[in-house]
Amino acid sequence: MIKRNLTRLLLLTTLFLSVSVVQAANNQALEKDANSFLQNHFQQIHPEANIQIKLNPLSSRVKLVSCKQPVQFKPNNSGGSRVSLRANCSQPRWQIYMTAKVQITKPVLVTNAAISKGQTLQAQDVTSIETDITRLRGEFFTEFGAIAGKAAKRNLSAGKVIKNNMLSEATIVLRQDSVIIEVTRGGLTIRTSGTALRSGKKGEQIPVRNDKSGRVIKAFVISPGLVRTP
Repeated sequence: MIKRNLTRLLLLTTLFLSVSVVQAANNQALEKDANSFLQNHFQQIHPEANIQIKLNPLSSRVKLVSCKQPVQFKPNNSGGSRVSLRANCSQPRWQIYMTAKVQITKPVLVTNAAISKGQTLQAQDVTSIETDITRLRGEFFTEFGAIAGKAAKRNLSAGKVIKNNMLSEATIVLRQDSVIIEVTRGGLTIRTSGTALRSGKKGEQIPVRNDKSGRVIKAFVISPGLVRTP
């Protein structure tokens, strides 16, 4: 009797361990697929970035049946480092939520030296530093062309990540500057000399006096020394 009971206990233990091994393998397979999905997902969004995924392992209490169809994943990320991922199996039907932390590292523009309020940014004023952008809030920049000619709204310390809310268009035409007034009518462009009566940034409309006629008109600032009538 004792021998028979020991045999049954051994069989049950072996069966339990076998099931546990299978379930652990199922969990590990799902974790591997989830990690690959997130890696590809963020690499498509940021092809030039270095992506690091740290998936939180499933609890040992989670007992998943092997999915007969490819598991479908749906991520939910608000832009920070934390990601939730829904995994759906259609056969047999089950659903589970997983979580992960993502690190997205790419070159970001930062100030190379202290920048004064109103100072127009030059290429030598900035440099690129590899930065985890999941820690950043607001619009940042990766290329100088996006901020060329813009000015600092406030004093910026060296090493500061440059964001859109820190910048404004620089004043490129000053009051009393000599400018070229450009007028286009019916495909014909006429240019004449004028004088700016107010300072202006690119895209701003300012009053300009036509030096030949003395007439004051309104024109948009196009570039240093050039304005265009609407």
